[in-house]
Order: sequence, then structure tokens, then C-alpha cells
Amino acid sequence: MIQPNLEEYELIQKTHIPERSVLLGLEPIGLGTGYQESLSSYFLRLASAHSLSPQALLKLLKTHRPDDFPRPGLWSKSHINALTSINGRGSVAHRMAKILEDLTNVGYLTTMTLIPMADCISDQGLLADKKRWCPQCISECLSTGNAYGLLLWQLKLVTACPVHEIPLTSACGCKETTTLPGTRGKHLPHVCHKCGAILGHNKRQGRTHVEEKELILARQIRDLLGSEVFRSDHKVIGSSGVSIFLREVARVYLDGNTALLARHLAVGKSTLHGWVHGLVLPSLWNVIGMAETFGCTIQAVLAGDIESTSFQGKLRIQLPRQYRVRTHDEWMAVREDLICPIEGVEDAVSSINGIARKHSIDRRSILDKFPNESAALVSRRVKWIRRRKEEINQQRSALIQLVADQLTSMGIYPSRRKIQSCLRGEFAIFSPELKDACKQAREKILVKR
Repeated sequence: MIQPNLEEYELIQKTHIPERSVLLGLEPIGLGTGYQESLSSYFLRLASAHSLSPQALLKLLKTHRPDDFPRPGLWSKSHINALTSINGRGSVAHRMAKILEDLTNVGYLTTMTLIPMADCISDQGLLADKKRWCPQCISECLSTGNAYGLLLWQLKLVTACPVHEIPLTSACGCKETTTLPGTRGKHLPHVCHKCGAILGHNKRQGRTHVEEKELILARQIRDLLGSEVFRSDHKVIGSSGVSIFLREVARVYLDGNTALLARHLAVGKSTLHGWVHGLVLPSLWNVIGMAETFGCTIQAVLAGDIESTSFQGKLRIQLPRQYRVRTHDEWMAVREDLICPIEGVEDAVSSINGIARKHSIDRRSILDKFPNESAALVSRRVKWIRRRKEEINQQRSALIQLVADQLTSMGIYPSRRKIQSCLRGEFAIFSPELKDACKQAREKILVKR
């Protein structure tokens, strides 16, 4: 008889057996770095691992979590934001992340979305409305066997790859603008959902030049996604960080003058008041502007830390187009319009406001640059307007007089209302032309009598 080994039995009892999950516990890629995977990419890879279409996987999620599942209308085939919304900061992203965490037993999927910044950044201009990617990044991922879509590509402000310094692409070799993949059919993050081509192999010719500002912006957002804000063990930040940062920089650098702070940030005073008191949330672009103005990182603004700030006192206000510096040829074109009459209109004279709108120049700049020509133009225009009014008044008086004479010849008294009804309300009943015509008609009637 075989004697049981009690030591092996006790070892088996102490061994931790993880709980079985409904779906495959697929590990996310790039967590804790600036190149982390987006939740939409994770969702597509999970559907492909189960040999399911995204629509079938959504039905499976709804079966297991009917109460937590987002509204069904959001996942229609024609809804362009069906998959990008689960990368955002709203309730749809929060619910989908929680459902996938429960069914896969994989934690911290909320860090694959923008939920960590839900209480400090608004939805304005946050997510892109088109699927975008870097072809070289996808080619490198395919060589390692882990092709996925980055959360960095889903942000609207990111237009260039910070690694390869090339523009992000939104269309593959099929020469069609690639919208976000729908919920029907099988899709993968690195495959075009229209033609099935690998997005890393597309040869579509597009923009190749990348400005330095685009790269700086992409690297700033990459550092934000790889910071402690998106770490799995970090607490979700609140809205008080931006408010504290604005109050402190106003106190330290501007003597508490929030109106001057609003000018430096190129926003209105009411907008800044809403940010300071937590009534409204700034957009990601506004937060980046705060970081640039005070020479710190985006993370410092969100955390309310002003120790690393360095204020230079330069305004961020960008001058409108009408205030930009003009070339000599552009000024000569303005002077020519000031001197010459309007083409195609006999004896017509243009106005300074019209010339300013035509050349997108401020009216005051034209008056300062060409004072004599402007004064001559105003004088000519005043004379032309007076002459034009006299001609119009003469034509109107002649027309009214003609109608009054016709009524008098018919034996009808030419009252103001009679003449106005004959002219179908073209002139007001108390107009001076109508009054004079009626007076002359009455005088003719009295003479005949």
C-alpha cells in the first residue's frame, strides 16, 4: 500500500490558484511608460484572441454585465466615436475599463485611458476623430510580434511621432480616409479595416516635414502619459491642483493680480475665475499653455507644484492677422486701393473699412501709414455719397410726382396712403419726398379749380 506524502499535500494546499476569468487575461503593453497601449487597442486584441468580432465581444460583455454596460446606441456601426470614446475620460471609458477588469482579472486598465485626468482636464479638443498611427512604430512592433495602438496617438494635439520625428498618418495605401474602426467585422490595431492592409507597410505619400513645436508638444504629452499620474498604484488626481497652481503663481509672480495672469495666459478673466475656483475645467491645450508660460512641466501644473516654475514675464497673446508685420508690396497694394476708384463701378469710391477688410489690416494702421491718402479718400467718399443721395432723391421725387399726377388725372385725391399703395410700400408714409409730392399735387388741383 502506497503511503501518502503529507508534505506534498500540505504544499498543494498552500499553493495559490488564481480565480478563473471569463475572458483571457491578456496583458496590456507598455503600462507605466509614455508608449502605453490604449484601451481600444486592448479591446481589439482581446476580440482577436477569442476569434470574435468586436460586435460579438460587446454582446458578450453586455451579457455578463448588463447593468454596467454603456448605452446600446453608442455602439452602432455608423457611430464614429464608438471605439475612441473608451479611451477618454468619461463614464463610457470608466464602465468599459471596469467591465474588462472584472472579466479578465487584469487590473489597472483605467490607466490605459484618460480617466486619471478626468477631474482636472475637460473633453474639449482631447481625442482625435480619426484613427492615426506611426508607420515606423507599427513596423518595429510587428518585428517583435506585439503590434498595438498607442494611447498617445489618440490625443488630438499629438500630430507627430516623438521617436521617429515623422507626422502621424490617418490614411493607408487604399487612398481612403481611415475613420475609426466600426464595431462590426474583425479588426486589429495595426490593420486597415477597409482594405485589410498592414498599416506599417502603407506607401501613401503625405506630409513629411515636422515642425519643432509639434515634436516638443508630442514629447511633453508622452512624458505626461509616462508620469506618476498614469501609474497603476497612483491615486487619481483632483481638480484642486490646477486651482492651487494658478493661485500660487498669481501670488508669487504677479502680486495676486489675476487680471494680469489672464492676459499672460491669453484667456478672459471670467474663464480664469472658473479655473481658479474649480467651476470649469481647462482643456489640455490650456494646461500646456500654463506650463509653457511658467516654464514647468504639465505634471507640475496638475499637481499644483510651483517650485520648478520660472516666469519670464512675456505675454502669450498671439496677435491677430490684421496686426502682423506687412511687406512693402502689401502696403503699396493698400495705397493703390486708396487712390484708385472701385473697378467696374462708375465714379464709385471705396471706404477705408472696406480696404481694411480686403487686405486684413487694421483700420488704424492704414490711417497711420497713409494719413494724406486716407484723408483724400474720406473727402472723395463724402462727396460721392452726397452726390449719390441727391441722384436717388431726384429719381424718387420724379417717381412719386408721376404717380401723383396719374391719380390727379383720374380724379383721385393724391393722399400719402394712395401714393404709397400704388408704389407698393416702397417709401415710408412720412418720407419728405412723399410729403412734397402730395403738396405739389394739391396745389395743382387748387389751380385747376
